[in-house]
Amino acid sequence: MNKPTWHFRAGSAEYTADDAGVRALAGLAAPDIFFREALQNSIDEATSGNPAFVRISLIALKGQEREKFLKAFGWEQFRKQLQLQGIAGEQPPGRRRALKAIDSGEDLLLLRYEDRGTRGLFGDEWNPRISNFASFFRTAGVGVKREANRAGSHGIGKQVWQSQSDIHAFLALTRCNNAKDQLENRLYGLTNLGTRFEGPKKLAPTAGFGIEKILDGSPATASVWSPDRELLRDLQLGDRSAPQERGSKSATIAFPDSSKPGTVFVVPAFQIGEIDTDSDDDHLLIAKVIAKWFWPAICMNRLQVVIDSGRGAYEVDPVNDERLSDSDFDPRPHARVLKAALEGQVNLVTGKFEAPKKAPLRWEIPIKASRSEEHTSELQSRLHL
Repeated sequence: MNKPTWHFRAGSAEYTADDAGVRALAGLAAPDIFFREALQNSIDEATSGNPAFVRISLIALKGQEREKFLKAFGWEQFRKQLQLQGIAGEQPPGRRRALKAIDSGEDLLLLRYEDRGTRGLFGDEWNPRISNFASFFRTAGVGVKREANRAGSHGIGKQVWQSQSDIHAFLALTRCNNAKDQLENRLYGLTNLGTRFEGPKKLAPTAGFGIEKILDGSPATASVWSPDRELLRDLQLGDRSAPQERGSKSATIAFPDSSKPGTVFVVPAFQIGEIDTDSDDDHLLIAKVIAKWFWPAICMNRLQVVIDSGRGAYEVDPVNDERLSDSDFDPRPHARVLKAALEGQVNLVTGKFEAPKKAPLRWEIPIKASRSEEHTSELQSRLHL
């Protein structure tokens, strides 16, 4: 099997890039943009009737782990591309910061984002009209949402992975159905370094991490099926043990295993401000952002998120976790009312709590209301928004 590597070429880009959608959200802080779009993609790609399970880890690579990652990533080749002069004639601040940090031997910060209970990035290698994979990787930034089952595979959600990397790159390992309808691992990566010049040679802004193929007579980069497991471990894309629950030596937070469809993203040189991977405050910042945007989805059993710091893990709980409140927003009052309503404990019309029902926490639970059935249906439809 050919070893995957970055393929930097002159001429046309590896995929269509259009950052208009990203600019539309420029008013939001970087953590809000990133986690809002990433988690919404996971929700949209969840299998029917099941929640999306997401595990988020901040990993500081040092020593041998750091060196193995950089070698497997192809850092020596990639670094030369980072140094090339762009149209503006200078390097972006984040890129200069990353070069200095990596060259000096500082810890390399990675974000690992894993979802399960989703369909994975399946389908044809090249045709975005019929392929979830090609739509995600080869038309990044094109916000054309069509059928409901592809809603999470278009637009700005595909741009955030590289936009939050100081070296503008990310890797993805997806477990999905292959051409024989069997579950198999599939590896690919993308970078967008902007147009660069190597002497008189003009290089395409984008490049793929994979193996070289010929498409319509021209070289192109294809994904790698069943990649080497040692390579995946070095790239921090392999299986990870369940994180220990904080304050406990034995209990773990359940997370679907890798035998199920889903995708693992790794973002090297991840940046959302100054981050300390051992600091509870920084992981709590991520949890607050998630709770602010997704407390309805969590209450409705559409999403479950585990934050793993390496020192322990906890599930984002917008109903009970008092740490999630800050000066901008406290999700708890809203989440408690919604959860109670879905469990049949509160009347949304009168605001009064009523006897709890035995039904589980699901969208389809009828809401008790003192008004007409029509008004009840209207309230239920609002909860679906």
